[in-house]
Amino acid sequence: MSKNDKKREIDYRIDFVIDRKVLNKKTKEFSFHIVPDSRRYKWEKKDGKKYLYDTKDNLLIPEKVVEDMMKQSVGKPIYHQPSIISDVNSYFKNRVDFVERGLRGDIIECEKSDVSGNFLDNIDKENLGFVIMCVDMVGSTKLANNLESIKYTRLITTLLNELSEITFGFRGHILKYTGDGILAYFSEPSLLSKNDLSLDCAMIMTLFIEKLFNPICVKYQYPEINIRIGIDTGQAAVVVIGSPSTKRQSDIIGKVVNIASKIQSIGKPGNILVGEATNRIIHTMWREGLEKIPIPNNWPYMNDDGKPYGVYKLRDGFVPKITP
Repeated sequence: MSKNDKKREIDYRIDFVIDRKVLNKKTKEFSFHIVPDSRRYKWEKKDGKKYLYDTKDNLLIPEKVVEDMMKQSVGKPIYHQPSIISDVNSYFKNRVDFVERGLRGDIIECEKSDVSGNFLDNIDKENLGFVIMCVDMVGSTKLANNLESIKYTRLITTLLNELSEITFGFRGHILKYTGDGILAYFSEPSLLSKNDLSLDCAMIMTLFIEKLFNPICVKYQYPEINIRIGIDTGQAAVVVIGSPSTKRQSDIIGKVVNIASKIQSIGKPGNILVGEATNRIIHTMWREGLEKIPIPNNWPYMNDDGKPYGVYKLRDGFVPKITP
């Protein structure tokens, strides 16, 4: 981990793939042999020493560092947090009725809840690692002016309901609603996997809008809509804000929240954009689909090297390739 990485307090990851696995028939236990993912790493020698070369970050990792990391993992549990949405096609089919009822204005009885608020209220750390995702509906002002009030209300509430359900399906929480979008977060523990889940979530949101939401909008004579998404990763504080006389609640305060919102704001319709901290620690399969993009001249954020904080775009039509 470099000095600059420590400032951002973001873990570095090495992605491995299963080279082979063996079943012990007597004990019924599997043993795995894993190797660094060849899409990203290759072994090199320099000055008589062996290094694992990270081709994505142009970084040489000493062999001893890799060995020490593997030794430290011995005896420790392997955590895995899969998404709740396991079959996307089935999920989409199950949501058709909810979207149609929302756009028709049918009342769907549901109790008020604040799962996110309860989660934040029970955090006992002052600072925590978060992946922040900002989702915005493009052109909402124009829609508000052109649609009759009741139709605009139905469109927005139905959209926000569906974005929230998808967020939950990828183990995220809604921090707040922004009128025509959401501010969501994915938190520790397992922050590395939460970065991957945030990209899964963002891709499914864009597919949901294209494949299901917009066709139903057309069916009920609503305009098609589009979204753009900004994601960043970093440390933030969980604090209680507001006045007990009006409203007092837990919130997340930190630079990462501001950056995610700013990243979203420079996106075009349909874009999924991520900050360089997220880009550095997401899985190799996602990095294969990300490309750095130009940023505005007035971009206010700098990285620890004093250079403009980088933004990366998920290529249109990219489908991540999962390796064993």
